[in-house]
Amino acid sequence: MGRASRDKGARGERELVKVLNELTNATWRRGIAQSRRGGAESPDVECADVDSWNGWHLEVKRRKTRVDLYAAMAQACRDAEERYCTPVVVWRVDRQPWRVTVRAGDFAIDAMTHGKVGNQRRHSGAHPPEYRHWDGPLAELVTLDLTDWVRIVCYWWPL
Repeated sequence: MGRASRDKGARGERELVKVLNELTNATWRRGIAQSRRGGAESPDVECADVDSWNGWHLEVKRRKTRVDLYAAMAQACRDAEERYCTPVVVWRVDRQPWRVTVRAGDFAIDAMTHGKVGNQRRHSGAHPPEYRHWDGPLAELVTLDLTDWVRIVCYWWPL
């Protein structure tokens, strides 16, 4: 990855931090390992003061024209599995609003259980057997505007 691409990614993460700070009234920051080593040990962006937000692993993508959501979700799944979190891809292309993409199964299960799955540390493949077909990077994906996703999270999981 070239320096310009890394810099754009870092700018995108900082931009998202500002947006999430405003939307959630919480303190967000770039993932500690991201800013120091660029590692998968932490999400690209994390909440510093409300731990329940960290049940989701936020993978941030900032591109000029389009985002390969399946490749981004595959990366988010790998990283989220190490942290026992739900993978979430937060992305934006130039001159467009921020969007959030989640796996349909994670979205449905988290909503049906009123956050009991999303807020607990769990293996991303730990859904009951009837839900396993939703796991993995090639699962059906759901995309929402960032503000809508935050509203849903705040509705189901009061923070």
